[in-house]
Amino acid sequence: MKKLISQLIDCEQKRKTLVRIPKETTLKNIYIILSLILYSLIYSQEKIEIPFTYENNLINIQIGVNGKKEHFIFDTGARNVLTKKFADESHFKLKDGRKIGGYKGKTESFKTDVKLITIQNKDLNDVSFIVLDWEFLNQLNISGIVGVEFFTDLGYQKFMIDYKSKKIILGTELPVSPEYKFKMVKKGYPRILMKNEKFLIDTGNPLFGEISESILANNANCTKYTISSLSITNKHIDLCNIILPDEKNVNFNFQSFKIKNSRNVIGNLTLQNFIIYFDIENKEFYLNENKFFSTLKDIWFLNNNIGYIVSVINENSELYNLGIREGFYLTEINNKKVTEFLDGQEINFYLLNHKNMVLKFKNMDNIEITETVSEIK
Repeated sequence: MKKLISQLIDCEQKRKTLVRIPKETTLKNIYIILSLILYSLIYSQEKIEIPFTYENNLINIQIGVNGKKEHFIFDTGARNVLTKKFADESHFKLKDGRKIGGYKGKTESFKTDVKLITIQNKDLNDVSFIVLDWEFLNQLNISGIVGVEFFTDLGYQKFMIDYKSKKIILGTELPVSPEYKFKMVKKGYPRILMKNEKFLIDTGNPLFGEISESILANNANCTKYTISSLSITNKHIDLCNIILPDEKNVNFNFQSFKIKNSRNVIGNLTLQNFIIYFDIENKEFYLNENKFFSTLKDIWFLNNNIGYIVSVINENSELYNLGIREGFYLTEINNKKVTEFLDGQEINFYLLNHKNMVLKFKNMDNIEITETVSEIK
């Protein structure tokens, strides 16, 4: 019995030497660390990767609408929009019909509420959309358009667009040392200031960048509305895709929501040269260089309010080898007059998606030239 008691005393003494009670400061440090870990687990946002396809220089994403997957364009310069065709097929209840400015005068618009919108397992309930009956949207084979407000409604103020990996990442960290940093001057509509001119950064603008007449050189030749290069801080981009827009609209977004006093637009053909980071809450966005893409194209058309003129043509292109030159006017595509198209974007969309086209031009002497081209890149 004495031996057993002695062994128990020895064990207790050894336990005391092995188990040391932490000092008060040590306990405080442990508490702080545990609190920080718990806080980060509760409040840290889950990153969401949204894959997209890059078709016709537009960002196409999949969104669930009441449990069914649909294709939408992500457009930083737009509100949430459904096509009238899709709204009718889905039997959505339309309300608040009114006339708004469109491509060919006034067009009717409506509002509707979608019960459930899902993207990458994230749900939004009772989402409001504007419904538009525009043939151009139907040609894109989409159900609608979503803008920046779609991501902010999900609770994400920061996101990035990576054209190389074809992903939009919500909840991404902003770069520690961004190559270029800009301020957004109006919530939901990112713009940058370039030599006292404001540009709308618009992912819904596929091919034509656009620029207001106030900053164009007043030259008499055919290149008077063309900018051959663009410098964003110390980044110099060679491009031939900034043109004068038509009188009715800035891009294919509805005119009623265009930004006043800002008709200058930088679209995807320029933006794809960068990885873009948006911080909506702080009204900033960042650009990091992306060398994956080239802006070289076969041909560029300019709408100079007379018609669509060839402003730039690639000397290695099929059209150049057929004798088409700068200053020629495009008059018909497959026996359809260019005036029958909605605008320059629809013309480019058509040219990129058709082969073996019959094109009619008028040269500088007003002589008609007809050529068949297998493909335009």
